[in-house]
Amino acid sequence: MKTILFIFSLISFFTKVYCENNDLERAGLKGRVKTNFESTFGNYYDTISKLSKIGGNKTFFDENGNQTRQLSYNREGKIVREEIVSLDSKGRKIEDVTLDQNHSIQSRILCKYDGDNLIEEIEEDSAASRRSVVSFRYKLNRMAQVKERQSLLNDALSDKEIYIYKNNYVKEIDLFHGCKMFTKIFYSADSLENVTEQRELGNCNKAISKTLNIYNANGKKSQLVQNVIFEHFITKWQFSYNNNDDIVSSEMSWSNGKHGKNGVKQLRYEYTYDSARNWIKKDTFEDNILTEEIVRTIEYY
Repeated sequence: MKTILFIFSLISFFTKVYCENNDLERAGLKGRVKTNFESTFGNYYDTISKLSKIGGNKTFFDENGNQTRQLSYNREGKIVREEIVSLDSKGRKIEDVTLDQNHSIQSRILCKYDGDNLIEEIEEDSAASRRSVVSFRYKLNRMAQVKERQSLLNDALSDKEIYIYKNNYVKEIDLFHGCKMFTKIFYSADSLENVTEQRELGNCNKAISKTLNIYNANGKKSQLVQNVIFEHFITKWQFSYNNNDDIVSSEMSWSNGKHGKNGVKQLRYEYTYDSARNWIKKDTFEDNILTEEIVRTIEYY
C-alpha cells in the first residue's frame, strides 16, 4: 500500500509541477472534449474468434480539460464504479471519491496544497475501514527548485525522492524506501516527460533490471528495451506512428541468453477518425488476427 501511494504521489507531483498537459491531453484527446465513452470488445472470455463486449468507461472533462468524473461499466452495461473528482480554482484535485455499484463510498482522497506543492493526501478506504494520511515535506535548492521530497505515512517517514538537475532540467530522480534506494529514473535533456532510462536496484545498489526508452525526432517513443540482468533476459519493443501520432504497429521480441530462448510478437492497429482527428474506433490485430476493438463516442463543447 505504501509503495502504491508513493509511486502515485510521485507521478501526480511530477505531472502537476513540471508538465503543462491537462487530463484531456494526457489521454491523447484533441479539441474541447466534454465526454469520452469507450467500449471495449475482445475475445478474452470466448474461445471463438468473434469479439464480445468486455466493458467500458465514460469520462467527463470540464472546459479546461480536467477530468471531473468517470463511470465504469461491465459487459452487461451496468455501472460498477464511479469516480467523482472535485477541483479548486487552479484545476487541481482536492477530492477524489470512488463509489461502488450500490453507490456506496469505496474510498476518498483529500488533497492539500501549499502554493504549487501538494503537501498532504488523506486516503480513506471505507471497504477496509482504513484511514491513511500521507504527508509530504520539501527541501529546495538555491534556485528554489525541489531537491528532495519526503513522503510520510501516518507521520512516519516512508519514502523520499532526490531530484538532480542539469541546466535547470530534471536529469535524474532517485527513489528511496526508508534508507534504501530502489529505483533510479533518468530523463532526457530537453524533455521533462521523456524517461530515457529506469533502473531497478537490488542489494548494494546493483541494478537488477534496466529499461531504456528511445525517442524519435517528434519525441515519440520508437523503442523500449528491458533488460533483466540477473536472468539475462532482454525484451525489446519497436513502435511506428501515423500522422496523427497514434501507434500503427508494434513488435515485441525477446531473448534469454541463459536458456537460449527467443521469440517475436507483432501487433498492428487500424483507426477510424472524426473531424477533430480523434480516433473513434481502434482495431488491434495480433499476427493479422483481430483480437480487440475499442469504440469511442466523443461529445464536444
